[in-house]
Amino acid sequence: NINPTHINTSSNTPSFPKKLNQYPTQQEGINHLPPSNALKIGFLNINGLYTSNEDRMLEVLDFITKNNIDIFGLAETNINWNYGETYKKQQKKLRRLTNDYKAQLITSDTNIPWNRQFKPGGTALIINSKVASHVSNKESDYPLGRWSLIDLQHKNTKICICSAYIVGNTKICPTKHYTAAYQQWQILSKNDNNNHPRDQAIQDLIQMLKQKIKKGYEIILMLDANDTIKTYKGIISNIQHTCHLRIVESKNQKHLNSYNRGNTQIDFFMVTPFIHKYISSFIIQSFDYICHSDH
Repeated sequence: NINPTHINTSSNTPSFPKKLNQYPTQQEGINHLPPSNALKIGFLNINGLYTSNEDRMLEVLDFITKNNIDIFGLAETNINWNYGETYKKQQKKLRRLTNDYKAQLITSDTNIPWNRQFKPGGTALIINSKVASHVSNKESDYPLGRWSLIDLQHKNTKICICSAYIVGNTKICPTKHYTAAYQQWQILSKNDNNNHPRDQAIQDLIQMLKQKIKKGYEIILMLDANDTIKTYKGIISNIQHTCHLRIVESKNQKHLNSYNRGNTQIDFFMVTPFIHKYISSFIIQSFDYICHSDH
């Protein structure tokens, strides 16, 4: 679990950073308490919103409500958002349980036809009404469903906030036709693209980030990279080099394991330098802190 990140600002409502001539001074590491007007952001690879005996969305919404989270990103939702009234029911649940009837749910999955609710892959963003009132754009990476994002605009500040899931370097074969990687491969191969879905996702994510930055957007990227910071020329170092994003980390929690079937950190918050200056607190919670998950 990575939650929450607090972005400090001198404004009261909404709590977005302002473009200033001088950055505020940031202490070494990010581990001090956030101010009351901070924008609170959380992220979790939930490894499926539903199981046979569990509705994890209920636990996520309980965490959001109790901790006054403004934005919460989800990776690997493993749900077919277009199955029946799935999206409509989740949106209604979000608004009812948070008592926020302008809260929004921004989702993504592939456009591969699917005849049941369980569908590997996918992402989501949950935003409250304070944030929703400043959304100028929403995107779902159609038809590949690898990230969900919103663009926010408040006065002269523009921020792109993205929740992304990059598939692992899994072998593409018919026996694994149910995986998110295979779904993406099906879509790519129709366009004579022979790249592995992971390689293509990395290229496309970096291209999207560079375009946003070129348009003047600050970036907040929540990412399940299926990769570590230590990988030579891996996705994290690639994003750092090409997009100049910085990894958000606590002084006392550097490079902790974020995947309980591994021993390294593969989930990250990455932001542009301007945003990094305003982060007042960052915490990586223990496994199963919000709900049962392998992240």
